[in-house]
Amino acid sequence: MRHLALLALALFAAPLAAQPVAERTVGTATLQNVPDIPADIEAAVQRYQNYRSATFEDWLADGSMLITTRFGATDQIHRLTAPLGARGQLTFFAEPVQAAQTIPGHDAFVLMRDTGGDEWFQLEAMGLSGEPVRLTEPVTRNGSMVFSDDGAMMVWSRAGQNSASYQILAADPADPQSRRTIYTHEGTISPADISPGGSKVLLERYISNRESELYILDMASGEAARFAASDEPVLDESAHFARGGRSIVAISNRGSDHRRLVEFDIASGAMTVLSPGLDWDVEGFELSDDGRIPEVFLDQLAALNQAIG
Repeated sequence: MRHLALLALALFAAPLAAQPVAERTVGTATLQNVPDIPADIEAAVQRYQNYRSATFEDWLADGSMLITTRFGATDQIHRLTAPLGARGQLTFFAEPVQAAQTIPGHDAFVLMRDTGGDEWFQLEAMGLSGEPVRLTEPVTRNGSMVFSDDGAMMVWSRAGQNSASYQILAADPADPQSRRTIYTHEGTISPADISPGGSKVLLERYISNRESELYILDMASGEAARFAASDEPVLDESAHFARGGRSIVAISNRGSDHRRLVEFDIASGAMTVLSPGLDWDVEGFELSDDGRIPEVFLDQLAALNQAIG
């Protein structure tokens, strides 16, 4: 009986193995044993595949909004002047615009784009009309721009071809000829903020997703000093000057399994945790331009931290 059962299984299995494999080509893909998609299902999913996304970039001085979205084949800069208002297209490049950042106090912005996906990102200053003005040099990778409070100085990082060093450059975005190198560092480094008055630049050196270093660059001397050095690997990120340049607020994993909002006193290096008792990571924060909200809010958080102990 056992032999008869095995023979029956073999007889039933033989026709199945002999059946030809259904195969068809769709574009460059070869499909095997994949059923045809019904036309009604294919039509229904188009609303999820063919849509236009929009990314917020920045606010202009007049309160209007810059976004990147596309009407044609590439993402371009558009301006919104009212909620649910019509989008006014400002750039018309064949290549997509990667990002844009407003020049403080001006109805102008700096955009970033490359050519053909080569990732040699260039920076260009542009107003609401007229042609963009190139601020950077070909075959260099530029980014991480920050601005002084009055918009008269822009600082950014630049990497060149076949070189491990990064340069920190500064320029008046209204004058490309003012471009100059203010600091050179072996390895990745980028500006994070400019102090009120523009005398110092805060730099971040990213090493890994668990380690980074902060430096304060003195514009007068061109020297950069390591700030708040640690014997253990720590991650300090999204750093900004606060309290008129007397402190630095950052997201840090110092002394914790989570990334917390902290404040460093520049004079002493002392650190105060501003988000105590949180069992999750702080991912981002913003400081108001006039300093009123940071001063009050930071004081309240510091008092809360002391009360919790």
